[in-house]
Amino acid sequence: IGLRLFRVFETETNWAGIDIHRLRHVINPTINYTYRPAPTIPPSRLTQFDGVDSVDKTNVISPQLEQKLQTKRFDGKAWRSVDLARLVIGTNYTFKAENDQGGQMGNVTGDLELRPYSWLLMEMDTTFTSHRRQFQSYNFDLVAGPGQGSPQGVVPDKGDRTNIQDEEQMGQEPWFVGFGWRWLRQSSAQATFEAAFNLGRKWRIGLYERFDVRK
Repeated sequence: IGLRLFRVFETETNWAGIDIHRLRHVINPTINYTYRPAPTIPPSRLTQFDGVDSVDKTNVISPQLEQKLQTKRFDGKAWRSVDLARLVIGTNYTFKAENDQGGQMGNVTGDLELRPYSWLLMEMDTTFTSHRRQFQSYNFDLVAGPGQGSPQGVVPDKGDRTNIQDEEQMGQEPWFVGFGWRWLRQSSAQATFEAAFNLGRKWRIGLYERFDVRK
């Protein structure tokens, strides 16, 4: 179930080089409910070949709130909608915990994307544990390069590599440079650096490095 609300502000400015032609604030709350009855044969009695063999009873509701700030920009051919900022906050609630003793609140997750310029992307995400009331993880990425501020740019991965959407997109991006930070409570804190240069539609040279700052 979802709802979409928005309001348009008649704002025209080029403050700090951020080209804004009207602002639209979009609010999109959604609620997803998943119910799956217990299987006739419990997973403990099955040989685990893949995820299907571990399917168990599910009774979860997942609320989410997405907000966007959008504007219009002229790309030389037409006016196009651009997401300047996007914030998503979500969680889930299990109506019956694994021990069947009652409900259980899940972690709260947050994801923030900022695209102030066509060449810059900033993304942050975090996880807050509801039962301990503390932040469990935090990730930050800053990617600069031609086209990186558009939705089709590089999407930072939380693993070891940057995720390029496909080979066609690789050929359209001449280069990019990225910096990142990975923090996991009582586990690790890492700074990351990545750079890539396309030599054509089929060739790319790149560098990825991680620095562990927690001894």
